[in-house]
Amino acid sequence: MLRQSASLGVLRFSVLSGSACALCYFLTRVLLSHAYIWQWHDTIIVLFATAIFVLGRQVIRKERQFRDAIKVREEFWELLNQHMPVLLCIADAEGRLLRWNTQLEVTLGYSAPELSQIRIVDVVAEEDRPGIQQSIEAAFTSASADTEASLLCKKGKKVQFHLAAKGIAFRSKRCVLVVGMDMSAQKRAQEHLRLQAVALRAAANEIVITTRDGVIQWVNPAFTDITGYTMDESIGQTPRIVRSGEHGQEFYANLWSTISSGKVWRGEVINRRKDGSLYNEEMTITPVADNDGRITHYIAIKHDVTIRKQAQEALRQAEERYRSIFEQAIIGIFQSTPEGDFVTMNPAMARMLGYDSPQQALTEIREIASLYPRGEKRRDLLADIKAGGELHNYEDEFCRRDGSELWLSLNLRCVYNQDGTASYYAGTAEDITQRKLLERQLRQAQKMEAVARLAGGVSHDFNNMLGIITGYSELLQSRTDFDNAAVQQIQQIHGAGKKAAALTQQLLAFSRKQITQPRVLDLNEVLRKISNMLRRLIGEDVELIMRFSSRDIRVNVDASQIDQVIMNLAVNARDAMPEGGKLIIETDVCELDMSYSMRRRPVLRGSYARIIITDTGCGIDQETMAHVFEPFFTTKELGKGTGLGLSIVYGIVKQSNGYIWVYSEVGQGTSFKIYLPLQSAEIDQADTPRDVKTVTGSERLLVVEDDHELRTMEAGFLKGLGYSVTEAENGERALEIALKIDPPPQVLITDIVMPKINGRDLADRLLAELPDLKVLYTSGYTHNGVVQTRPLNHGEAFLQKPFALAELSKKLREVLDTTLAADSSRATAKY
Repeated sequence: MLRQSASLGVLRFSVLSGSACALCYFLTRVLLSHAYIWQWHDTIIVLFATAIFVLGRQVIRKERQFRDAIKVREEFWELLNQHMPVLLCIADAEGRLLRWNTQLEVTLGYSAPELSQIRIVDVVAEEDRPGIQQSIEAAFTSASADTEASLLCKKGKKVQFHLAAKGIAFRSKRCVLVVGMDMSAQKRAQEHLRLQAVALRAAANEIVITTRDGVIQWVNPAFTDITGYTMDESIGQTPRIVRSGEHGQEFYANLWSTISSGKVWRGEVINRRKDGSLYNEEMTITPVADNDGRITHYIAIKHDVTIRKQAQEALRQAEERYRSIFEQAIIGIFQSTPEGDFVTMNPAMARMLGYDSPQQALTEIREIASLYPRGEKRRDLLADIKAGGELHNYEDEFCRRDGSELWLSLNLRCVYNQDGTASYYAGTAEDITQRKLLERQLRQAQKMEAVARLAGGVSHDFNNMLGIITGYSELLQSRTDFDNAAVQQIQQIHGAGKKAAALTQQLLAFSRKQITQPRVLDLNEVLRKISNMLRRLIGEDVELIMRFSSRDIRVNVDASQIDQVIMNLAVNARDAMPEGGKLIIETDVCELDMSYSMRRRPVLRGSYARIIITDTGCGIDQETMAHVFEPFFTTKELGKGTGLGLSIVYGIVKQSNGYIWVYSEVGQGTSFKIYLPLQSAEIDQADTPRDVKTVTGSERLLVVEDDHELRTMEAGFLKGLGYSVTEAENGERALEIALKIDPPPQVLITDIVMPKINGRDLADRLLAELPDLKVLYTSGYTHNGVVQTRPLNHGEAFLQKPFALAELSKKLREVLDTTLAADSSRATAKY
């Protein structure tokens, strides 16, 4: 094309030059016809030169323009050749490359000489060669043909190209123009889109695409699997097909307002499946906008969280249960740092330590070491944990918030960090203070029981000996053949025996081996009767204040024993107030519940009458408090006390099925609280003593006593009074004799404690054969718990050893006369 333009330019120049010459000749002939010939020639030359000059300049300008155009075209084609991203080549009918662009060399990695020696099919993958050959052949017979093929690079790499072939004429030869476009990026994009489509279909999350009006256009299989709606059932519908009705209109209005404004909505929703079941899912709805910013679609990605929600709910319930266990546990649960600070604790632990709440305890307890009375104990505990990693049933003493004693049984375990250092201590604590106190009380009770057994045993034998001493001294006093000095000596012996008998009575009270004769009494009335005696006992410098319950307080007790309890406590109170003070005695009714019973084992829950004896004296220190009820323990000077007072009180209270506690602080006084079971039975009226007209008699008696000396003295004394007396040294002998005597004995006088057959069993066996037999029991010590606590039946009486012979005669007469009066009354009523 450029060469054609150059030829046309030369032709135009020749024509213009000829025209210019002709014009010059015409002008000279017309305009210079009158000039000389030489002038004419000069003019022609000038005109001709001018024409040539003008035409030459135009030719030069055209030539310059022509060269510029050629240069531009060459630069354009060079740019195409160098930078055109497609492959471009011309091949002949055999497929040999005739011309190609630089991109072909760069893509395939061949040099120009190498390309000139190969054919198109040589750089096509073998599997694609038939197809490319067909396309080239088709290009010669039709306008164009295209195909896809993988081209082989020099280094062996395959590159996917789309090839278009078109038949052309090049240098008067039939050739084919081949244009190749790299399809690698497009293929990757297509594969990416394919994978995206597969991922969308395979995604576990539900994916829903709707129009801007909310009409479903596409759903993935996860949506159909979860909801139960098929794709055909879903497309064309709205998401309302899964609406559950669990959310109000405001919920959906807020959702729609958010996404319609172009914002993304995220939240949880409860939907309904096709079968009607509900499920929970997390949902994100994203608006999709076009290039103009107008919303065209919404994409909802939803994740079924039903199982997770169920697991969360189960976890919440489990945590709630465990939290409830933690909060409601009766044992203490806590965590602490290795440095000795509490991290957490439950209410039971806080209560054990004397705090109202865990928060208060965590705030006020600066370090755990402050809870130990002895700091070295915590070091020992930590050493044990470090040695074994855990500790079981570790018992130790701690301090409550108020400083009181606290015993805990601990189970501790150390939780370690990954580097092996201690992280914290996973511990439980059980309050064993009451158990420790009970163990202490048990040891004390065992010690007291041992002493009591010793005291009871000694009293039994000692009372028999005292009976002989006081009995024979009494017989000696009745004689008239002694001088005054001898009589006084006999009186001294008798008096010493009485004092010794009183001491044995205290020992028996302490050992709870007394025979009691309890009856239902008004406790207030019992205390009123001894009020005057108490005032004389405590002295004028001690004020006695008595406060009685407004209601009757009925208890089943031995009145004389209650008197003894109050007297002993009053004497102790007086001694604790040497400079005067107040003694307050109160009565009331209280209910001991299960919690009190658990704290004060072995207390039985129920209704109790309570006696509170309080003084304003010097108080009792903690060391003394541990021994106050021990026998023979006293803080008084030598000769000022026996040490039996409080032990006797303790024994009487226990014998009456009651409980006694003492509370005291040094300098603040002391308070004793006595609890006796409350009774609902009618009050027993005391029998009016009958006057004994005579101590003599003629009735038939059976005297059973295993102590020979005492039995001989009793039998001799009773025979002297006129009674018919038969003796037996034990129960077995008594059974043999009693059934052989004719007529049988009227009264059985028997010791209770005897070997083999005791007095109680002996009486029961004889009463089975002799129902009219009367019984008088004697004892200085009773070993049988049934005998010692049960009331005496009708026709039975008891005489405590050691007794005076006069008391024996009076008691025997009371038994006989009372029985005769009762028999006479029954006989009169019968007729």
